Amino acid sequence: MKNLSIFPLHAYWVKYLGLIIAVAGGLLLLLGSTLLPEGYLRLLAVTGLYLVAGSRQKTETPRVQALRYVSFKAAFLYLVGVMIAVAFVDTLYGTGPQAYLLLAFSALLFHLALFHTLLRFGPETVEDSASLLENIRANRRFYRSAIIALLVIIAAVAFLAKQ
Repeated sequence: MKNLSIFPLHAYWVKYLGLIIAVAGGLLLLLGSTLLPEGYLRLLAVTGLYLVAGSRQKTETPRVQALRYVSFKAAFLYLVGVMIAVAFVDTLYGTGPQAYLLLAFSALLFHLALFHTLLRFGPETVEDSASLLENIRANRRFYRSAIIALLVIIAAVAFLAKQ
């Protein structure tokens, strides 16, 4: 039986293309370029991050696939939670569609940070059997790195929200 793949991963070289697009969009956004409207620059940065997140690794092992699954699952739950919060704030204050682009940006950044932190500092096997405290005790280095990455994401989103 073949594996079901609704959204197949892009080739490895697409990761570099996405990185170039994301960096170009982010730099143009930070420098206040008048080349394109701000909404297009944000969309460009999000599209680049999407290409990076949806690309294969150089070597696809079962561990890499399991870590990608865990990080996509966590990013999806993060996305749903923050989307509910953004929708609530939007109904109260009328923030508009720019908030949803920031939401997509932060969810993709969260996935990439979690995936690469897991890849670098995570355990050799991925299991759901241990409790949260047992996981934290066994993988202290990973959780420290993940907290730092999450704080950087929050700071980046807060910086972009002020612009």
